[in-house]
This record gives sequence, C-alpha cells and structure tokens, in this order.
Amino acid sequence: MSGARGSVLIVVLWTSVLLGIGAISVLHATTVDVRVSGNYGDRVQARWLALAGVEKAKAVLYRDEQRRRESRAPFDPSVFSSPSDFREQKLGRGQFDVIRGPAGDELDSKYYGVIDLERFVDLNVASAQELGKIPGLTPDMVAALIDWRDSDSTVSAQGAEADYYRGLAFPRRIANAPFESLLDVLRVRGIDVQSFFGEDANANGLLDPSENDGDKTAPLDNGDGVLELGVSRWVAFGTGAQNTNAAGEARVDVKTADAADLGTVDGLSADLAQSIADYRQAQSISTIVDLLDVKRVEEVQNRSSSRASSGRGRSGGRSRGRNNSGNNSANNSGNNNASSNNSGWRTVGGNLIDQDTLIGFADGVTGRSADVRGVVNVNTASAVVLATLPGVTEAIAQAIVERRQTDGWFRNEIELLEVDGLDKNKLKTLIPRIVIRSGTYRVIAEGRVDRSSAVRRVEVIVRRALDGFETLSYREDL
Repeated sequence: MSGARGSVLIVVLWTSVLLGIGAISVLHATTVDVRVSGNYGDRVQARWLALAGVEKAKAVLYRDEQRRRESRAPFDPSVFSSPSDFREQKLGRGQFDVIRGPAGDELDSKYYGVIDLERFVDLNVASAQELGKIPGLTPDMVAALIDWRDSDSTVSAQGAEADYYRGLAFPRRIANAPFESLLDVLRVRGIDVQSFFGEDANANGLLDPSENDGDKTAPLDNGDGVLELGVSRWVAFGTGAQNTNAAGEARVDVKTADAADLGTVDGLSADLAQSIADYRQAQSISTIVDLLDVKRVEEVQNRSSSRASSGRGRSGGRSRGRNNSGNNSANNSGNNNASSNNSGWRTVGGNLIDQDTLIGFADGVTGRSADVRGVVNVNTASAVVLATLPGVTEAIAQAIVERRQTDGWFRNEIELLEVDGLDKNKLKTLIPRIVIRSGTYRVIAEGRVDRSSAVRRVEVIVRRALDGFETLSYREDL
C-alpha cells in the first residue's frame, strides 16, 4: 500500500509541475502578445502623430502666407526653420516634430521646418543643358534621364530607351513619363545610390544613425556628423507656384489686358496703362521686360491718303499714347526714333517707362497666362542651382546670392536688372523660368510615443492651391 501511495504522490507532483509549466507558458505567450499588440498600437499612434505634424505644417504655411499677403511682403522664409512651431509638439501620449535636412549650401544636418522645392532644379522640366551643369551628373546620366522622362522611344545620343532596359538581366519598363519620386531615378541607367544620394541611402534628406557610424553598418559614411549628399542636394520634381502678386491677387497679363485692367495695378498710372495698350498695336509684348521699350504710337497712313491730307507733315500720322511725367526719356520724342511692325501703327519718341518705374509695379503684372511649373525661386536657390538657368553664369549666380544677402529679398523679377551681368535680353530669356515666391513644399513629420519610443515618419510634397493644399506625393518608408 505504501508503494501505491508513493506512486500516486509522484504522479500528482508531476502533474502539478506540468500544469505549472503550462500556466507559465500561457502567461508568457499572453505577455508577449500584449507587448506585441502594445508596440503595434504605439506604432499606429506614432503614425497618426506624424500625420498631425503634416497638418500642423500646412496650417503654419497657410498662416504665414496670410500674414505675408496682408503685409504685402515679397517673401517670407520663416517656415524653413521654426523650432517654436515644429519642435517637440506635445499631443496626447506623444509628440511630433517637423524636420528637414540640409539643402543647397547648408551644413547643419537637421532643421525644424519645411523646405520649398523651388530652390532646386526640377528634374522633369530642366533641359539637358541645364541638367548638365549640376555637379555629379555626367553627360551619359543626363541623356539617360532625358530619355526616361520623355514620351517618345527615340534614343538620344548617349541615352537609353526601352531596348536597353529590356535587355538587362532583370528587365524593367521605361517610364517615358515625368518622375513621380526621386527614388525613381535609381531605375535610370548609370545612376546609383552613391552617386545620386551620397550618404543618404534611404533618400529622406536626413542624417540617420546608420548614415553617421562609419563602416559599422550600411551605408558606408565618414561618420563626421554631416550628411554628405550627392546630386539629390540640387534637384527635385513637381515645382510650381501661383501667378499672383504679394497680396495673393491674380496678376494682370500685359500681353492681353486692356487699359482699364492695366490701370488697376498698384503703381501703374492710367496714362501709362493706356500707353501700354496702345503700344501693343505697333509692337508685341511677350514678357514684362518688354515694358521697358514702351513708346508712344502713331497711325501710319498710306501714301495716297498722305497726299490728300493737309497740315499733318510727312508722317501723316495721328499720335497716340501719353507721356509719363516722371520719366524724362519720354521727352526725347521724334520721328527719327520711329519703328513699325507693319500693322498700321508705329512707335515714336523715347521710352515711357524706366527701370525704377517698372520695379514699382512689376509684381502686379505678368507675361504668363497661367500658374508656372518647373521654376526656380531666385530668393532661395543656391548659386549652383541658379547657374543652371539659361544665360546665368557662375559669376552672375553668385552676384544674385550676394545681392539678396546685402539688399534683401527680390521684390519682383525686374530687380534682377540691378545684378551685375544681367541685362534686358538675358532677363527676357530667364523670366519664364524664375519666381520670387515659392508654392511647393516638402514636409517630413516624425511622430513619437513616449512610453515605448515608437517612431514613424511621413513625407508629403504639397503645393499651395486657392482653397488649401494639393498633395503631390506621399511616402512612409523613411
């Protein structure tokens, strides 16, 4: 009997042990599940915190633009670095930051703010000649970029079209369409992460820990605390801005507007407005720079009617247009300065609008009929980017940067004539490609949950629209 009792006791003890082990296993598994669920929940919350940062950035952009419009300031760079608006913004169980990395010649690796894209060269718009001026882009790379984005299948010199990509060990389909992301560039022949993004392997524009630890982890970097970028330092896509004045009002088109509409522009007198409208009967106007050539006009009479007329002199014309009393050059009128485009009217006399007068009202007029795309902001672009524009040498680009550093932001495009090396002819070529206010911004928001340090980042590119913002791209894998 004692042996039987001992056996029963052993069975009971082993059963208790097994049940205990089972209970511990269940508890452990439950704990793991709770932690996993909690971590997942924290990551979800971190994502929503990042999205809150994006909305905050839009609100700040909208607020600052309203302030600028009310004050009619030509330009406001405050959102590019604004820790008070974007650093450690508490919300619920966590916080968010709106951050950006260096751009152009900047050296710091982290800023609390957004960045405008008009300070970069637009990969979808820039010509091959302009792309060829970007440091790090070889002629082969430029040709391949152009072939990738254009809509045809014609192979350019040194380029690559569909046949090349089909013949790769891992074939890919050429887009023959504009780039939708900077990461798309890595699909183009001859372009790799190192040459295009430098140390920024994940293409987020930020110095991450793995990009600042030497050769410990990929990618390879020099561990100097500075994000060494490649070509990506100078380029973007989707640039564009509204064709409005500092107050946010639509500009008046000098190519088509009548005298009444021109007369609504601040700083433009009714007399000059009429003179501009009259001048277009003799000479066409393509850009606002052409306003510097506005003169009085007179109707050209044919020879038979001239013989029949009496008391009109040899010109036989009726003079139109009014002099600008503030411009002495208008008093140098005379038929010796006459010119005609054979339309029945000809210009006479001296110019009615001088440079200072035009600067006074230039922000209210335009030669463009719609909002502009693929443009560079002369108030934010670096000398490297400015030097890619048509007619702009490295010396002129540096002079533009120095002019805005010493005399303040450009109020309108005509003020560029004050820059050494820029004349009217060069500015006429340049104006279609430049703006003085940006309209497209890159926003990177980082959400963090305090208890677990879960972190998520979101990047959006937004363009200012009449009723808010248009989202051009969205990314979470950074």
